[in-house]
Amino acid sequence: MGVVIEPLGIIDESTGYAGLIEAVRARIAELHTTGIEVDERAGIPRGYTSKCCCAVPIKAFGLTSLGPVLGALGLRLYVAVDPGAKPAAPVRKLANGVTRPSIKLPIAPAVLRIVRPVVRAADARKAAKARWAGLTKAQRQAAMRHVRAHKDACAATQI
Repeated sequence: MGVVIEPLGIIDESTGYAGLIEAVRARIAELHTTGIEVDERAGIPRGYTSKCCCAVPIKAFGLTSLGPVLGALGLRLYVAVDPGAKPAAPVRKLANGVTRPSIKLPIAPAVLRIVRPVVRAADARKAAKARWAGLTKAQRQAAMRHVRAHKDACAATQI
């Protein structure tokens, strides 16, 4: 079934990614080190740990970075059964036979920036069309004159 391990030095306990990040922050503080020093020991790009552990994360630890960062901090992950946890969410079956969980999990902003750029671009185009449709012909012409003048000014300064 699994291996039962006696806890050595539990730093933090969590059930999600946010808790893992808090544990990494706590360990960095405990060692009196910086994210850049952790990056150098882990062999990952400079500043990566800081970008993953800041208040609003720009990056996220993944398959390539999590192991080396944990190793650089002298940490190890263990998976344990949570006796107080609720069972998994029921799965619903769609008409085409595909199964999906019946709950929706929040998607991190960093993931949205990576996974959905095409959808965001399409949404931006729709919004621009809606704004443009609300203007009169004279307003649209004035806006385009302004854009052309700006392009001409930029082109003149580049020569």
